[in-house]
Amino acid sequence: MNKEGTMSHAYAQKFAENLSKIPNKVVLTSHLNPDGDGLGSMYAMGEALESIGKTVFYILQEPVQPYYNFLEIHNRLQYSLDELPENYGIISFDCGSIDRLSLPKEIIDNASILINLDHHLSNTNFGDINIVQIDEVSSTSVVFQCLKAVDIKVSKNMASNLYLGLVFDTGRFSYSPLPETFSFASELLALGADHWTVYSALYRHNDFDHYKTVADVTKSMTNMYDGQLVILDVGEDKKDRIILEEVEGLINRISNIAELEIVVAFIYESATATKLSFRSRGNFNVCDTATEFGGGGHKCASGATIQLPYDQARETVLASLAKNFI
Repeated sequence: MNKEGTMSHAYAQKFAENLSKIPNKVVLTSHLNPDGDGLGSMYAMGEALESIGKTVFYILQEPVQPYYNFLEIHNRLQYSLDELPENYGIISFDCGSIDRLSLPKEIIDNASILINLDHHLSNTNFGDINIVQIDEVSSTSVVFQCLKAVDIKVSKNMASNLYLGLVFDTGRFSYSPLPETFSFASELLALGADHWTVYSALYRHNDFDHYKTVADVTKSMTNMYDGQLVILDVGEDKKDRIILEEVEGLINRISNIAELEIVVAFIYESATATKLSFRSRGNFNVCDTATEFGGGGHKCASGATIQLPYDQARETVLASLAKNFI
C-alpha cells in the first residue's frame, strides 16, 4: 500500500475514470479455488456497485468452503446464469490470468468489458482495463483505494469483507509486517470490520478429524539441502481428506522451521495433474518457480498446477528448485 495522495494511487484514479464504462449489469468473479482475498474483494465491491444502482451477479464456477458464508451477501453466490444479460461487464478479483478465472467460458466470451483487478506480481494484464498494483498487500487493499477514489461509503459489511482478504492474504499479518498493512487494518476496524467473526470463520472451523488428517499429512514431510528445502506430500491417498486451503495453512506453519528457506507442497489433483504450492522466507523468489510451471503469485507465496503425474511433477519441480541451493 502507498501513502495517500501520491501518484502511486493512479490505479485507483484509473478505476474512477473508468467506472462509467461498467454496464449497469455486472458479473463479479475470482480465481479457481477461490480464497478469502478474492471473495472479500468481490463482495465488498459488489455492495459498493449496488449502492450506486448497478445489478450485480456473484458468479463462481465452483462452490466455496462453507465457513466463508458468515455474511448474508455470501449466500448470493451463483454458479451459472440461467440467461445472459443483453449487455454486461465482468470484474475479476485476485486472479492472475484469464485461464484461472472461475467462470464458464460462455460468460467470459459474451461480456462487453472485462476489468482485471489484482495485486499479483505475475498478473498477465488480461483485461480490457487492468487495475493491477503489485505493491498492495491484498486485492482488498486495491478495492479499498478504488472505493475511496469514487467516494463510496464503506459499510460495516464491506469493511468485514475487506478485512477478510487482508487477514487471509497476509497470513494473519505475518507476511507483510509493514506500517501500511496495519494502518489498513486499523481503518477497516474503525469502519466496523468484525475481527472476531472474520478470525473465527478463517481459523476456528475445523473438527477433530481434520486435525488427525493434518497430523497424517505432516508425517509426509521430508527435507533437502541441510533443511533449507522442506517438501510436503499430499498424494492421492490423502487428497480427499484435506482441502487445498487447509494445505496452504499447513505449509504456512511449516515455513516457521528455523533452517528453512523454501517449502513446497505437492498435491495430487488427477492422474495427469499436480498442484504446487510454494513458500519462501524471503531470500528466494518462489514466484519465478511458479511462473516456470504456468502459475504465479508473490515473491514469498505462489502456486501452480503442472500437467504431469504426481511422481513426475515432483521430480521435475525439485530439479528446478535445486538451482537455488547448488
